[in-house]
Amino acid sequence: MSKQLLFGLLWVLLFSISAGRANAQVLTLKQAVQTALTNYGTIRAKANYVKASQAGVIETKREYLPDLLISAQQDYGTINSVNGPLGAFKGGAVSSSGPVFATQNWNAAFGALYLTNVNWDFFAFGRAKEKTKVAQSILQRDQGDLDQERFQQGIRVSSAYLNLLAAQRLTVSQQKNLDRARSFQTVVVARAKSGLNPGVDSSLANAEVSNAKITLTNAIEFQQEQASQLAQLMGVAPADFLLDSLFVSRIPSALNTAPAQLLDQHPLLKFFRERVNISNEQAKYLKTFSHPTFSLFGVVQDRGSGFDYNYGTQFPDAYTGNYLKGVVIT
Repeated sequence: MSKQLLFGLLWVLLFSISAGRANAQVLTLKQAVQTALTNYGTIRAKANYVKASQAGVIETKREYLPDLLISAQQDYGTINSVNGPLGAFKGGAVSSSGPVFATQNWNAAFGALYLTNVNWDFFAFGRAKEKTKVAQSILQRDQGDLDQERFQQGIRVSSAYLNLLAAQRLTVSQQKNLDRARSFQTVVVARAKSGLNPGVDSSLANAEVSNAKITLTNAIEFQQEQASQLAQLMGVAPADFLLDSLFVSRIPSALNTAPAQLLDQHPLLKFFRERVNISNEQAKYLKTFSHPTFSLFGVVQDRGSGFDYNYGTQFPDAYTGNYLKGVVIT
């Protein structure tokens, strides 16, 4: 392969790489921070905590509403009854009730129980209101925790962005230093071969090129580390980021202006202030338990049974095994 063809291929390759980087989308600092706030795992987890707290506030408000319980039970069995007490321990118990026979029998029929129960604590000296305030304080605390995490993540991403930008500029500077050392090496070696310079000068020039290569390698490694850290904070795959060079070409106009956010609105201060508010609201809520609770309740109960009203020792056959007759309300 001729030198002209080799140089042509290298020129096409360099032109293609330069064109690809020119067409690549520039990652601005604002886009990097926004991507991190959207993808970072801790922020997404704390955002879910906020949603859970919002649901907790809604659930607490609904607790003041009356409780309505509707139940239906249908069963099949005997009603043999025995004399003596019955108690349940660590669980429910089934107690059959019916007339006592001289001997055990297996007379069984269908039965049913339909129950509607309404219970409402309509007045408890502000207990429901204070419990709602506690839930709202928890929501504000979780929201403050999320804002604080976003604030800190924005700082971390901004720091990594600027470090990567500085590393890229350092890599470019070291590349130019290597080019300068190679140019100087070419001149010194040529002069040493012609006898114009001593041979030790060529050795120094070669050492300077080697030192420049090592420094460039370290700069590239540092750039890759900073790019990997930025990708990790953004929650994306590592890539060769093309950053905005505005921060190295001009000084920000708002550098010396006063901060727009007041000190009492700092996310960290707000987070700790909300934690104090939760404790205060919980203390008020617990004080309401020293007052009585006024409740209203109502019960509607219907039953069905396959046993007739006169079932007993005189009429032991006064029952039916028909399902519909046993579960219909009597």
